Amino acid sequence: MPPKGSSRKVATIGLTGTSSGAPPAAKKPRTGAPWISGAPPRAGEKDVPEGAPNCLRGLVFCLTGVLESLYRDEAANLCKQYGARVVSALSRNVTHALMGDEPGKAKLVKLEELRAAGKAPAVIDEDGLFELLRTRPGDGPRPGAEPPVAAPAVGMDEGADEEDAVPVPRRKAAATAAVAPIARPSPPAPRPPGAAGNSELWVDKYRPQTMKDLVANPKLAKDLEAWLSGWSAARATERLARAARGGGPAKRGAPKPPENAARAALLAGPPGIGKTSMAHVVARTCGYEPHEMNASDTRNKAAIAGTVADIVLIMDEVDGMSGGDRGGMQELIKVIAATQVPIICICNDDQAQKVRTLANHCYKLKFRRPMVAQARSRLMEIAMREGYRHIDPQTAEKLAESCHGDIRAMINLLQTWRSTSETLSFTDVTERMKAEGKTRTERSPFELFKEFFDGRSGRSVNDRLDDFFLDSDLMPLFVQENYPNASGAAGRPHLLAAAADSISEGDLVNQIVRSEQRWDLMPASGILSAIRPGAMVSGYIGARPAFPAWLGKYSTERKNVRLVKELEMRCKAGTRCSQSARAFRLDYVPALTAAVVRPLTALGAAGIATSVAVLDAYYMNREDVEALVGLCIHAKGNSPMDEVDAKVKTALTRAYTAGDHARSTVSAAHFGVKAVGAAAKPTPVAATAAEVVVDDAEEAAASSDADSSDADDAAAAKQFIKGGGAKGARLKGGKAKAKRK
Repeated sequence: MPPKGSSRKVATIGLTGTSSGAPPAAKKPRTGAPWISGAPPRAGEKDVPEGAPNCLRGLVFCLTGVLESLYRDEAANLCKQYGARVVSALSRNVTHALMGDEPGKAKLVKLEELRAAGKAPAVIDEDGLFELLRTRPGDGPRPGAEPPVAAPAVGMDEGADEEDAVPVPRRKAAATAAVAPIARPSPPAPRPPGAAGNSELWVDKYRPQTMKDLVANPKLAKDLEAWLSGWSAARATERLARAARGGGPAKRGAPKPPENAARAALLAGPPGIGKTSMAHVVARTCGYEPHEMNASDTRNKAAIAGTVADIVLIMDEVDGMSGGDRGGMQELIKVIAATQVPIICICNDDQAQKVRTLANHCYKLKFRRPMVAQARSRLMEIAMREGYRHIDPQTAEKLAESCHGDIRAMINLLQTWRSTSETLSFTDVTERMKAEGKTRTERSPFELFKEFFDGRSGRSVNDRLDDFFLDSDLMPLFVQENYPNASGAAGRPHLLAAAADSISEGDLVNQIVRSEQRWDLMPASGILSAIRPGAMVSGYIGARPAFPAWLGKYSTERKNVRLVKELEMRCKAGTRCSQSARAFRLDYVPALTAAVVRPLTALGAAGIATSVAVLDAYYMNREDVEALVGLCIHAKGNSPMDEVDAKVKTALTRAYTAGDHARSTVSAAHFGVKAVGAAAKPTPVAATAAEVVVDDAEEAAASSDADSSDADDAAAAKQFIKGGGAKGARLKGGKAKAKRK
């Protein structure tokens, strides 16, 4: 057992192995509950010794299998904390292979190859790692170890004073007190905030100036440079093609120009990964002067249309356009179509609808977050220039991992911590990220929900609840949509059933939360609807997770409800309909659909007059035909309108547009108004709710019959207004006039 104070208890999971000899057998059958498959069998039961600082420096570890009490991530962090490197693949550079139960088959094969070549690493298990921490020397004293004791004086003078004649134990204690400060010197005084060299933001000070300074996405940098270098040649090719066809537009079916010949480029990716910096560097490399406009500020039509210069125009944050002013995105597309200078657009969310439209006119480059190894060297270079001491590659990698590839956040954190300390260790990064609440950055829901299915991460329930509360409405939907596709559910229908029951229970709790305002039950809702079902079927989720289909179905439902209400109110303008919205959907919609569509399918163009008469009788218009068909239930691909010839549909539209038709102006406020007087019609609302649409050119040719009908309408309108409805209604000359739009 390690000495008191030299070990710590961790809530972890690991595997067993051997410190020497042959590695354990591969892929043994797993025991225990399937949803915790791969978890250490003795998680948190073993004390982890604390070694001397950097006691593992110079060693390279490769982990495989299930350890006895540590998760893989925790074991890797433990190695990095003491200065070791951790790699994912075995090679000749690996010094130690940390193995447990169920090691990977590929790693075992590689280990045999290295052993045959005489380059095999030392094979250790979890206990072997702990032994290295206890025995290897480091850069300083081991935590909790006895401090060095001063040697007793030899040949003491007979006239020594009384203080020198103290007993041995007391002298030992005095020596300990004297030596301790020397053995562990205090850190140097930190540079105070605002000192020289700290006034400028490091993200601006170390902004990339050349192509070599770019951290990630080197291929995209080359693609962008090739596009910008060939921009003028592509415009010359366009002018020649336009002259060849006489200046007109390209013919339908003509081959489209290559994508990299577009007039604009669209750089899409998460924030903070260097999109804007790459645009500036590439522009200067190609001999252009970059001119940047922030689209979230300059987003109106006039500002964009007025931007003309012989430069490279960089439009940053184009997904923030059209937030307050209209026409910004449409005008940007027009400017791209006629631009005489290259345009580089930058966005974070390339899935937004307005950005999708813009992407059709641009050369799109999708950026990825930089890998840890790519950011490590840049961070260490900046740290050394700014006076950091004792920062090793493992510390830089931990910072990069904690920021999830956001280079801007990494540099900002380095500058913030430099104001209080000149040293930075692996443990410092871990503790500071937790203390400052920056262990989670903004992540895509497509990445975040996978944490609920990760059975080997070692994250606590509270950590998973924090992920749930990042979007408590969307996370359960992602879990519900993707839990059948988890690898842990393959061949285990009882687990699928248990997960489905848990999701149903979570829905019930969520209903109580919303209906009774019981927000104290939100943690229970998160556990039942996301955390518990994810743990039951924990495993790998495909690289392309499914988006919640419920959102699309709910949107369709709301659209159908709106269409039913609109059609119901229009039909109530006449005396032929008097029913609820439910009855209208169940009874009238199928009957009206058949009455309008059947003449078109049976008689063709000869049935147009019959269909138009039905529409006029119920105060519906041409667009309502598609709404009626959409509300009906039919097999996919067997819509009633599919049987109508395309020419008949076109003739129906022309015939309806050429005629004059009654239109309903009924609103929801008209319903429920009581009629006054015995002479009132059964439904006075209906009589006033229909306005005859008459063109000005045909108004003079109205017949006397129409005049008498208008007089009846005027009488009904007066009766309706007297009853309190249609406040402010006006009828000029006894006629209801409106121009068809």
